[in-house]
Amino acid sequence: MNRFVLSFLGVFSILNCFQAQSRLANITVATTFRTHAYDCGFGGDFFTDPDPRYDISAQYLSGGVGSGLVGPPVFQFNEEPCSGYDFSHTILDVQGVCADEVQIRIEWWEEDGVLGGCCGGCDTYNPSGCTNNDENYNLFTPIRPLTSMTEGVLNSYTESGNDFTVSYTIFWERVPTPTLDAASVTAVCNGSNATLTANTSQVIGGADFYWWDNAFGSGPPVGTGATFTPTVTAATSYWVGYSNPAFCRTDLLQVDVTVLPAPVPTGSAGTTCAGTAATLTAFEATAVDYTWYSDAAGTISIGTGTPFTTGILSGDSTFYVTANHSNGCESAVVPVLVTTESLSTDPTAINAAPGASICPGGGPVNLSVLGGSLGSGANWQWYTGSCGGVSEGTGVAISVNPAVTTKYYARAEGTCNNTICDSLTVVVESLSTAATGIAANDSSVCPGDAVSLSVVGGTLGTSADWQWYGTSCGLVPLGSGFSVVVNPVVTSTYYLRAEGNCDTSSCVSLTIDVENIAAAADSATVTVDNICPGDTTQLVAHSPSPLIGGYTWVWYTGACGAVPVGVGDTLDVMPNSTETYYLRAVGTCGVSNCVSTTVTVLPGSIAATGVSTDNNNFCEGDSALLSVVGGTLEAGAQWTWYENSCGGTAIGTGSSISVIPSNTTTYYVRAEGGTCGNTECVSIMISIISVNAILVVPFDTLCETSSSAFTLSGGFPVGGVYSGTGVSGSIFDPASAGVGTHVVTYTYTDGNGCVDSASQDLVVEVDNISPTGISSTDTVICDSTDLTLYIIGGSLAPGAEWIWYENGCGEIQVGTGDSLMASPQVTTTYYARAEGGVCGPSECVSFTVILSEVSAIMVPFDDICDGSVLDLENGFPSGGVYSGPGVSGGMFNPTSAGIGTHAITYIYTDSYGCSDTTSANINVATNPLTATYEISSEPCAEGGVTITVYPLGGTGFYQYFWSDGTYDNPYYYAPVGTHSVVVSDGTNCTVRLSGIEITDELGCVEVPNSFTPNADGMNDTWNLDFSAYGTVSVQVYSKWGKLVFETNNPIVQWDGQYNGNDLPAGTYYYVLKLDDSVDQNGPLTIVR
Repeated sequence: MNRFVLSFLGVFSILNCFQAQSRLANITVATTFRTHAYDCGFGGDFFTDPDPRYDISAQYLSGGVGSGLVGPPVFQFNEEPCSGYDFSHTILDVQGVCADEVQIRIEWWEEDGVLGGCCGGCDTYNPSGCTNNDENYNLFTPIRPLTSMTEGVLNSYTESGNDFTVSYTIFWERVPTPTLDAASVTAVCNGSNATLTANTSQVIGGADFYWWDNAFGSGPPVGTGATFTPTVTAATSYWVGYSNPAFCRTDLLQVDVTVLPAPVPTGSAGTTCAGTAATLTAFEATAVDYTWYSDAAGTISIGTGTPFTTGILSGDSTFYVTANHSNGCESAVVPVLVTTESLSTDPTAINAAPGASICPGGGPVNLSVLGGSLGSGANWQWYTGSCGGVSEGTGVAISVNPAVTTKYYARAEGTCNNTICDSLTVVVESLSTAATGIAANDSSVCPGDAVSLSVVGGTLGTSADWQWYGTSCGLVPLGSGFSVVVNPVVTSTYYLRAEGNCDTSSCVSLTIDVENIAAAADSATVTVDNICPGDTTQLVAHSPSPLIGGYTWVWYTGACGAVPVGVGDTLDVMPNSTETYYLRAVGTCGVSNCVSTTVTVLPGSIAATGVSTDNNNFCEGDSALLSVVGGTLEAGAQWTWYENSCGGTAIGTGSSISVIPSNTTTYYVRAEGGTCGNTECVSIMISIISVNAILVVPFDTLCETSSSAFTLSGGFPVGGVYSGTGVSGSIFDPASAGVGTHVVTYTYTDGNGCVDSASQDLVVEVDNISPTGISSTDTVICDSTDLTLYIIGGSLAPGAEWIWYENGCGEIQVGTGDSLMASPQVTTTYYARAEGGVCGPSECVSFTVILSEVSAIMVPFDDICDGSVLDLENGFPSGGVYSGPGVSGGMFNPTSAGIGTHAITYIYTDSYGCSDTTSANINVATNPLTATYEISSEPCAEGGVTITVYPLGGTGFYQYFWSDGTYDNPYYYAPVGTHSVVVSDGTNCTVRLSGIEITDELGCVEVPNSFTPNADGMNDTWNLDFSAYGTVSVQVYSKWGKLVFETNNPIVQWDGQYNGNDLPAGTYYYVLKLDDSVDQNGPLTIVR
């Protein structure tokens, strides 16, 4: 029989699964070889040439449950010779499945049948029903546990029977155990969260990470998901596995979590006074800071640092402190007790017993504190002189016996405070001294008048007062105090003395005289009776005896005491009508009874009391109506008017008159005619207001355009109004008025509305109009050539002409007229203006003619070596053009020019197109300079790839110009690529080295090896620029291998911090990867 070989290829990773023995695995089953050895032929029918058939499938099993057989279609081979054949076919290939066994199903047979067909179906075994049934059938279904096969290699098997052989392989491996992401945080502070992140290199649909707190993964998991953040209070371990939805998992990864140290600080406070703040301190050798709390749980922060000052304390208080360490951890909370001492409170009063007042030599007085309280370590302290002055004792009470009035102070003094003082004055009463007299506001008064008596001299003792008496000293009390008021009706004597607790002085006295009241007159008479109105008669008083002192006779009309009209024994009166007069004596102590007499007045005119007007203080030419005020006319009399005097030529009669005064005038009026004749005149002054407006300043002649508008002045009185052509308000504008003579009028109106005006002429003349510019046939000339200048715009006033100047307007006159022929020898500015006429010259315009005198020079050239290209910079002014052998684009190439002396020409053309030419020789000598280079490779931290150039044959100092702009030799850290360098010596001979190749195997990148992150503004960050690279990876490790910094950013600015905290000074190590070309490392020093 022919033999076939079946091979299984599988990849299978086993996990610790929730189901017994099952693992997450990758499995591959594949056939490798087959043979058959039965009736092998080439053609004919099935009887002579049967055909082999193979039906092969496989499945994985978990806990005895299969996944279902799968495999390729039935393999059909026709007309084969008997031989062995390669039979490489994959039967099963699964990834991340849960399995503990693999089952293989291999079915083969020899397919026979009628000529040209199969027995039954060509891909199924049919042992009957055909002329020639299928035969040589075999079926194999081996089940192979994963634990019986070696993981990670091809496990080979062979099945044989009925001249068939099939070889196959099974390859299996576990799904990889998870790994811990580098970003995981496994060292944390006590009570904070660790951040554990798992990664897997093989992602399985629907699978997730599960975390346990035991190495067996037993019991419910304590977390799920790629990231697990447990709260950690002590060093612990967690185990993570990767599981599919059926809870079949990988092997578990152990993750150890450590708790960072946070030693507990010690705190101190002590004792403080109530109402003050306390200063608290804390110490722990490794702490970098301290945090203070008001609660034991450490949730309410009140400050940081040590020492720490609390708020104001009123009693014992406990505060809490934690130490903050450089690893970012905070210690346990430590209580700090502050003990407060009580304060004394202010006394409210001082009590004196038996009292606070004593006579000289009296006492003692017992003083005691009232109110207040004593604080910690306090006592009551007594002082005199001031609070805290002279000590008088201690305690709540003291006994004193002062010789003079003394003020006593008491306060509480203790450890924490001194209260304010309370005070009490103990008075030692003084003795009184007798008064030297009594003062009175009047020593002679009328009966019942008030008299104020007051003390003269003497002093009152303490608590004493002045006591007043009548009749005799101490007999009839009248009052007390410095003064009293008495009302004597007869002459009386008054007495005074000081009376107090400690003594009584002697008395002093004063007598007050009371005067008598005058008697009434016997009668009153008149000397002349029956008089005309306004005539004078005399009243006479008659008395049997003279008036007593202090009295006089007073006359009245209307009634006794009604209207006083005079005083004295006699009184002249001029009544206008019959009048009764009353008389009495008036004096110090009152009035007498009245007597009376009557004066009879005959009928007659009575003088007016005044004149009224309807108009006064008015303008000249206005009128006023004058009217009589008061007075009466007797029969046959009339009112007669005069001006400037009473009498003379009358200007009218009647009770009123209209007047038109030409100036200020006084008018008079009186009654004339009748029995009694003329009365007295009354008068009134009528004031006339005169206005005289003038223009006191003549106006100057103005020009139409060059004279500015100006404010008109010269009108008097000031405050009037100007008017006329060109006048607006008080402004005269010549341009608005125009050329000619104009009348300006000044009109003044005073405060009474009176108006006057005056006028003057103002003349406006024609101006010279300034030109707008100067034109020329040329603005720039390269040598002394002629050009013509022309006036642009402007106009001439009569008698004016155009004048030309140079060096300045009005300086040197060079011509007249509207054009000028000029031949400047240097750059010159020409000026032109109109001159002449009444209004003077116009403004100047100017034009500058530039004479460009170009002078080109060239500094002699130094000798130059062959092969050294020279930048031509010897020509001045710069910006010109060089020419000559070997010259191109401002460069001289000695190789092109050849050995020898060559003339170099320099042509300079200025901005005006004027040019000048000069030349100089340059000598080209043979170049003696040669150079070689060497490439050496040092560690990247010590220079990396270095190119060293060795010059030969030159003289003086060598300079190096690399193709990337570098000037160093040796050239350290030479980057990958092709380089060239130009070497020059002290004589400017140069040589060029090209094609210097630095390959990937040699290349290093220059990296700074230290920085100083101390916030001084200099070198505070580690700065790298890899923007020229596509892929960047920078990692920094501590000397213990801990990753402290990592970035993929091409621009690096690291401040030397890890997790927000400053790393200590020291040496660290960087790892740098750039694209696929750079992979280097080296030391990095942090200096603080």
